[in-house]
Amino acid sequence: MTIGDLVISGRDDEAGVSIVLGDLDGAAGSPAPTLAATQRTLGHGVWTGGSFLGGRSIAVSGWIHGDDPEAAAAGRDRLKSAITLDRTELVLVDGTDRRASTVRRDGEVIITRITDRTFSWSAQVIAEDPRWYGAEQERSTEVASSSGGLAVPFTVPFSIASTVSSGEVSLTNDGTIAAPVTVRFDGPLTGPSVRHAQTDRTVALSSALSLAEGEHLVVQMDDRQVLAQGTASRSRLLTRREWSEALPGRNTWVFGTATAGPGARMTVTTRSAWE
Repeated sequence: MTIGDLVISGRDDEAGVSIVLGDLDGAAGSPAPTLAATQRTLGHGVWTGGSFLGGRSIAVSGWIHGDDPEAAAAGRDRLKSAITLDRTELVLVDGTDRRASTVRRDGEVIITRITDRTFSWSAQVIAEDPRWYGAEQERSTEVASSSGGLAVPFTVPFSIASTVSSGEVSLTNDGTIAAPVTVRFDGPLTGPSVRHAQTDRTVALSSALSLAEGEHLVVQMDDRQVLAQGTASRSRLLTRREWSEALPGRNTWVFGTATAGPGARMTVTTRSAWE
C-alpha cells in the first residue's frame, strides 16, 4: 500500500526503517448506499428514491521498526506527514492490479511506543468518492470527415490515398461501476457537442460558443461544469445537459460541431472504476 509518496509494507534501507501494514479494513467491501425508504400510506411496501454510494471509510494499522531510535522516530514522523489533512492518493497493488483512491485523514493517527525502536500505529481515512480507479485513459478524434480517394479519370496503375476521421472515441471501463468522464474540445470550432452512443445522452452548446485556434473548452461530466480554458464557466450556453459516464464495458462518444476548422478535435478522458 502507498499513501502519498510513502510505501507502507516495505523497508527503506537508506533510512533504516520499516513501516509495515497490519490490518486494512473498509477497502475491499462496498459503502452503504444513501437509499431511504418511506412507508406507503394505507398500503404494503415502501417508497424509495435514488440511491448512491456514500463515502468510503478505511481503517489502517501496522508497525514501525527502526534500526535505531532515531530512524524509528523519523519513520513515525513520515507516517504522520503522509496521512495528511489534505487530499492524497492511496494506492493498493495486488500483482499487476493497481487501484487508487483519493483520501484524507478522518480522525486521529494513533502511535504507541512499544520499544525505543518500535511503534504500533493506526489511522482512519475517508474517500469522498468511494470508487477505486485504474490508470487514466485518453483518446482524441477530429470531426467525422474523409478526404482524398480515387479521382476520375485515372490511369493504370493507380494508388488510392485517403484520410478518414470517424469523429468517435471509444474507451473501455474494465471495472464494475460507472466512472467519471472529462471531455475537452479544441478549436477552431463553434457549437460543440458530445453524444454517448450507448445511452444517446448528449451535451451540446449553442453555436454562440466559439473557440479560436489555441482555445479549448473542458466539460466535466461528473461535476456538471463547462469551463473555457479550464476556468471560466460557459454553462449558460448549454442547449442539452444530458451528462454521461463511462459504463462498465466499451463506451463510445461522438463528436459534433456547428462548424469546425482544421485541427478542431475532441479528447475524452476516463478510467476504469470499481466499487
